[in-house]
Amino acid sequence: MVQKSLEQTLVVLGAGPKALAIAAKRNVLAALGWKLPRVFIVEAKNVAAHWSGKNGYTDGNQALGTPPQKDVGFPYSSSCWGGANAEVDCRMLAFSWTTFQVACRRFAGWIDRHQPAPTHAEWGRYLEWVAQIVAPVIPISGLPSKQTGIIQASVQQIDIRKSRWSLACTFNNLKFRIGSDGLVVTGPGPPRTFPGQSKNPPMSSQGIPRLTDGRSFWTYLGRFRSLPPPSIGIVGAGETAASVAVALVQIFGPSCNIEVINPSGMAYSRGESFVENRLFTDPRGWTARSKADRLEFVERTDRGVFSLQAKSILDRAENVETVAGRVERIDASKTKVAVTTSYDGKVSTSSYDYLIVAAGFDPLWFVSILSSTVQDRLKLAVGSTTKEAIQEKISPDLSITGLVPRLHLPMLAGFAQGPGFPNLSSLGLLSDRVLATYSTGVPTGAMATQVSREA
Repeated sequence: MVQKSLEQTLVVLGAGPKALAIAAKRNVLAALGWKLPRVFIVEAKNVAAHWSGKNGYTDGNQALGTPPQKDVGFPYSSSCWGGANAEVDCRMLAFSWTTFQVACRRFAGWIDRHQPAPTHAEWGRYLEWVAQIVAPVIPISGLPSKQTGIIQASVQQIDIRKSRWSLACTFNNLKFRIGSDGLVVTGPGPPRTFPGQSKNPPMSSQGIPRLTDGRSFWTYLGRFRSLPPPSIGIVGAGETAASVAVALVQIFGPSCNIEVINPSGMAYSRGESFVENRLFTDPRGWTARSKADRLEFVERTDRGVFSLQAKSILDRAENVETVAGRVERIDASKTKVAVTTSYDGKVSTSSYDYLIVAAGFDPLWFVSILSSTVQDRLKLAVGSTTKEAIQEKISPDLSITGLVPRLHLPMLAGFAQGPGFPNLSSLGLLSDRVLATYSTGVPTGAMATQVSREA
């Protein structure tokens, strides 16, 4: 059992970029004298687990779709710390992608190569570097004396006890609880599934499941290289489907047939104009837009679109075809995978040697580990536990309006607060929004004079 502390505590689930942005910002603000809660990051595996290529979701070799300068401090335009805003932004540069490149003695080479996009694994190493500075792994017994750190544990259940979050955790054979005043949930969640999709699909003679998804596909990528050219289906319209298609084209070249199945039968490209990018960086005016316009913008620029880099590769691949159809059912046998789709009132079935379901991930993954008490409170605050209902109830600090204690859900904040919060586009703004709601006032000491003078 973890010792109880009277200090305010903020817990973040998942040691990815959002968690590290919060920890880094807390580090800077504490150094400037602000009173803020302790920040503990609970992670079942390791820092940047979904970027390294060792845990699925990627093989680590795919190019980062977002400019790496959009790092844990970006956009470096804090506005909620009074006269210290500029100082906060300057100090956050210590954790920037550029500083990491300098620390690794790679900055000049990166510039001279025209600032190429890093791979997912390289981005993961950057996040590990940030974590080493601001959130070291701490032993359970050392928890009460720390201000920030990573607790290696798996969360089994989330409950509310005495108006605070209570997380039942396990590490090896140790069971313990962590209490917190606020909770931030991050991570992509498990892959989306379709009717008939088996959790344990049959394997081919080469040891590859006939049916994989956007998480598991990457763990078998090496075995695909030993296959004779197969027929492959990919379900999806977004960047995960694009990344899978690019990886397969790089393995097989033009020798295998690849069909990308999605409802529209189109592979739309992501908008990269200044007007579009600006809304990801600076969402001012976002909430004044109509619901229909916000949904359309997100669909057009973030979900259901391919990056320009992936699009340019796939446009040159003559063996990649996009097929229109909404997937109704998937049935995998020992030799084939049958996909039943509907389009314009017609139902058809296609068969493939292998199928990859890359149709996105479930941002509501945390609901399954909420206690019945918490689920009841969530339903009372929101009216439902559906994605559509929750995303409309996200407040400016990225928490659910009306739910106490605060539950921050940046992965669901795009519709209500701005399209950059679910991704890597505004990590610095995300950390400001979350931490500012826990700040107890201006700092004490030398900075207080400056803040009071400039605020």
